[in-house]
Amino acid sequence: MNWERLFKGHILDRGYNYFCDGAVDNIQRSEDKINAIVCGSEDYEVEILFEWEANRELENLEKPQGEVILTDKPSTTDEVEDIIKLADEKQIKEFLSYVLHNDEKLFVRFKTLINPEISNTEMDCYKRQIDATINEYLGREHFISYYKAYDFISDMETYLYEDVRMMLDSGCYWNAFELTCYLFIEVGEVDMDDSDGGTGMFADQCMQI
Repeated sequence: MNWERLFKGHILDRGYNYFCDGAVDNIQRSEDKINAIVCGSEDYEVEILFEWEANRELENLEKPQGEVILTDKPSTTDEVEDIIKLADEKQIKEFLSYVLHNDEKLFVRFKTLINPEISNTEMDCYKRQIDATINEYLGREHFISYYKAYDFISDMETYLYEDVRMMLDSGCYWNAFELTCYLFIEVGEVDMDDSDGGTGMFADQCMQI
């Protein structure tokens, strides 16, 4: 099963690092889910990492040929592609219009994709979305706990790997630089429990970009 395509690149990279460090333990497989414990400064539960793939390859060597260990299921990506093929152009445009009218974030992304010239107003929109995401995690305590830190950094990485990368692909290098700097500064100023070093890894990704 090609499960790696179900995850974004930065999530896979982090999972692979945990796997290489031997931090994945207590793997449990059910019909539709694989759970494990990742050992860090504190233990927390995750669903599917590279450890399962390594163990499955070992099981394949030990089991007789012809025995099925896990069957592939249609992925969400396949389902999306299938339903798009069923829709006609009018339906797609009407639905896209509805979505873009109700989601500012997707609207700005789509506009950047179609017309790569990004205005100051659109850059302000990107920054406003980042601020809103940060404030949502900070909450009333104005602090991000250890248990929310991983999800927070992952959401910030999404801005890098979707919005900033799209700007780079469109040739909007200055905009990409500006948004990366904004993310670097804003995340660095967030008060959070960073026991797993997520802020440092995020800063490295910003520097690479």
